[in-house]
Amino acid sequence: MFAGLIKVNEYIAEVKFDYYEVAIILIDIVRYAALICSIFFGVLGVILRVARMKVEYFMLTDRRIYGTQGLFTKKTLDIMLDKVDTIRINSTLFGRLLKYYTIEVISPSSSMMIQGTTVNPTLRFVKNAEEFRTKVITTIEELKAKVRQG
Repeated sequence: MFAGLIKVNEYIAEVKFDYYEVAIILIDIVRYAALICSIFFGVLGVILRVARMKVEYFMLTDRRIYGTQGLFTKKTLDIMLDKVDTIRINSTLFGRLLKYYTIEVISPSSSMMIQGTTVNPTLRFVKNAEEFRTKVITTIEELKAKVRQG
């Protein structure tokens, strides 16, 4: 128990502090601060995620796949179409609900070994992934037909 004197409007009032009550008030302050911080960083994370989705694109030419992604750091993908083995489309539950997918281009020339694991180039949050894969397959078939003809 802590006792103190406080001067209020020319009157002296005796105030008693109970350490238990002070501890409860401090715990409430910490809880509210943690809640405010988690809301702030959650909203910031969503804003950054949406911004990252808006600065990425894929380009399919008659010879290659080119893609770029990244807000602060750029990640690019540049693979010749004749080197593409498979295009894998992955999605999470929320990705399927929001119709955003991850495209993984599997190509022997673009795979990397990182800590004993093969890593293929991936681009995340692609909106029309199935349409992209269909166009790539069609373009590869057209390229093979051109090569056979001439």
